[in-house]
Amino acid sequence: MTPPRLFYKTVSRDGCNLKPNAPRLNYEDAFMTGRAVRHPTSTRIDVDDHATFLSIASTPGDSLGNYRYFPGRLFVVEPLGELRCMDEAHPKVGPPTWYAALALRVVQEKPSWMAFGDNGLLVFDVFREMLELDHATLLRLAEQRLSRTTDLDKANAITWDSGRNTAGNAALLIASNLIARILIIEGEPLEVARAAAAAVGEAAAASAWRDLLPRGLWEQLTASWRAVLGDELLTAYVRPPELAERMAEAQRDYDAAQARIARFNAGIVHFITGVSKIT
Repeated sequence: MTPPRLFYKTVSRDGCNLKPNAPRLNYEDAFMTGRAVRHPTSTRIDVDDHATFLSIASTPGDSLGNYRYFPGRLFVVEPLGELRCMDEAHPKVGPPTWYAALALRVVQEKPSWMAFGDNGLLVFDVFREMLELDHATLLRLAEQRLSRTTDLDKANAITWDSGRNTAGNAALLIASNLIARILIIEGEPLEVARAAAAAVGEAAAASAWRDLLPRGLWEQLTASWRAVLGDELLTAYVRPPELAERMAEAQRDYDAAQARIARFNAGIVHFITGVSKIT
């Protein structure tokens, strides 16, 4: 099958690549100057070694992959030179929309919500609501999720193996990772933190896949959220005029939550450093 000419690349808000422990590549600068983004060391793609290529996707809803970080910016890119489809070498590792390239030309910027697929606006709304939940509400979500463990484990197994785009996976990872960390630093047991995180993450994933899931699966994945918070958010379609305000609010709330976690982590480092000096 002939690959498309244009692909998608999600990067951080400063315009640089998301991949941790990788050479820093500035896609914003490439977009502004017209210069190509090139892999700094590799001259040949080895699909078994992610360090040898730049990852891209043929659809925006697959551009986040399995990153656990809030998406910053979404660029449209054109591969230059060698291009490989990941599905050719590893059909069951990722979707057939994942590609590998050595050099890219950045041709356009798209709204970041598109990285979560066609329902990206709804995912942003779930993130915004999630970041406004108080401690008591999160504990109620955990209680609901723990009461549904068996059924949801079955639903998740069907959902993740169904070959849908990775937008739902990314939404789940981003939401659940943040909620779990917040509850852990607030002193909740790991089981409770994980349950609340699962309830929120599953609602985010189901929102990304709303038009792709059978109704029964959607109801199972969102059951904990709807039992505590109601149906309104998950069943309503976002109106475009509200987009800018909703995205800005979600981004501010996410930044505040991450700053809180960073302060907690810094406190731990300071405490450990002090103890090591005493001992």
